[in-house]
Amino acid sequence: MEVVEVGRGLDALFQPRSIAIFGASEDVTKIGGRPLQFLQKYGYRGAIYPINRKGGTVQSLPAYASVADLPEAPELAVMAVPPESVLEAVKDCARRGVRAAVILSSGFSEMGEAGSRLQAEIGQVARSSGMRVVGPNCLGSIGVAEKSIATFSVALESAFPTAGHVGIVSQSGNLGSYTMRLAVDRGIGISRLLTTGNECDVDIADGIASLATDPATSVILCCMETCRDAGKLVRALAMAREAGKPIIVLKVGVSDAGSEAAASHTGALAGSDAVFDVV
Repeated sequence: MEVVEVGRGLDALFQPRSIAIFGASEDVTKIGGRPLQFLQKYGYRGAIYPINRKGGTVQSLPAYASVADLPEAPELAVMAVPPESVLEAVKDCARRGVRAAVILSSGFSEMGEAGSRLQAEIGQVARSSGMRVVGPNCLGSIGVAEKSIATFSVALESAFPTAGHVGIVSQSGNLGSYTMRLAVDRGIGISRLLTTGNECDVDIADGIASLATDPATSVILCCMETCRDAGKLVRALAMAREAGKPIIVLKVGVSDAGSEAAASHTGALAGSDAVFDVV
């Protein structure tokens, strides 16, 4: 049985030198408009490439019809396109040499069998190409010091987190975003935020491992609904322990109602609470 390298390749999420936004929109209330607005508003220093089939300009930046038209392969792609367009966009990114992608779009395993099949195909592209894929159906990621913003979270509309030493990884986008907002309100500095959503590729264990190896992170906050690979999770927790970084875990979906809610919004089956107690 193959041992998965936990946390591999996530630096492109948090420290990308260039970011492409698929489905980039002039409308800052849309999921394709907010990330573009936030990147410019909060001072991301890398190259920003809006991708929109109509071309022209989007939020004062030159837009491109496809990732193939860009002057370089972006290190990170943020996808805010309809679910039926995501698979081809992921394939285009893999062919172009994109290192990581964040799929904000919903309409996958949380919607039933057809969505699950589409999500599985996306995961297969990720594994065969080596490109890391976050989501789908997630709220994205933030590298705070780098101003690397791949999220449409409304929590950023009023303020951006102060750079600090607390890393947040959450399967639930709402919980992750709310935790970040609470930290901002209390003056607690954040290093990174990662929300994993349906986890077609990058999962909660990858997020923990990434924070365990991040020099800026001293404490890890984790909001967890389920575990898709117990062995991988144990290895990630061991990495954090060896790095001397405490992990605070909020395990949701303990009750029957909570399990049903988890399945409805990320397509996850909440694991037995007894298993998590053992881990």
